[in-house]
Amino acid sequence: MPAQPRIVVHAGPSLDSLKAVKVNEEPTDVSSSEFEGAVAVRIQDYLGPEGQEGKPAPSAKVGSFKDGATWSIVIKGRFTGDQEADEIMWGNCWSKPIRDSLPYGTSAALKFVHIVDPALEQDVYADKPWALSPLLATMNYVSTTLADSKTPLPDWSPTVDDDIVPLFSDGSERNRKLAKEVEKGAPAKRKKLFNDATKRKQVTIPAGTIISADFCNGYIDFKTLSLKLPGGLHFALASYWDGQPVTFVARNRSGSKEFFFVTLQIVKGSEKGAKSEDAKLEKDGSTEEGENVDELGVD
Repeated sequence: MPAQPRIVVHAGPSLDSLKAVKVNEEPTDVSSSEFEGAVAVRIQDYLGPEGQEGKPAPSAKVGSFKDGATWSIVIKGRFTGDQEADEIMWGNCWSKPIRDSLPYGTSAALKFVHIVDPALEQDVYADKPWALSPLLATMNYVSTTLADSKTPLPDWSPTVDDDIVPLFSDGSERNRKLAKEVEKGAPAKRKKLFNDATKRKQVTIPAGTIISADFCNGYIDFKTLSLKLPGGLHFALASYWDGQPVTFVARNRSGSKEFFFVTLQIVKGSEKGAKSEDAKLEKDGSTEEGENVDELGVD
């Protein structure tokens, strides 16, 4: 009987500088010249590599789940330069084709995802597949605090309360109009605003602004490593795994700037596979999939 799939998670400012993430335990620094900050990964019923199982539920340091989520990626930090809201993208990319590994029902699943995330752009059938959304539209929760670039980042806190109102506080006529469409504690209004490309292009995140974001959902059961979507769609994820990690990236549209990465890799069998991967990371700071993910075709 095959061993239960286990998950190993890494994060870093580039695919060539990934570090092992202590899932459910503490944040991992992903700072670079483009972004200063950290990420924390929470996974319910987490099972890591043998001998490195970790905590099955989040500790107080990384916080608890919201709204029935079973996993989440929490981001806290700041961009070092001004960023147009339409330019900051978040999502998945792969360095090799996955079209031959996609399960029957993928088209239906993508239709559901587009309902949940209307601003999503994707081509999962490409030679280098990708699925990316504007970060401020796709995140479940986003909070912003205006600050100078020289202001030290606050101590890590796992809480993300939705509040982007500070982005519209400069008193300009344009921002006064946009501010009327959002309010503190109303993520649905924030998503509606940033699903509109015209309005996204009117919003700038000033350099130094402290941004917190939580990307989470309850569609994955990590006990069985299965994806369950409304409407009866159910996929045993391990059955369709082609060996590539699931790579999340924050970057600009063109791919000329990469802010940070989080990768989730299935490890089948013993701790040997996971430890050998960590040894490779320590040796040369790269993974087998350590290719640059620019040129993904997001216009």
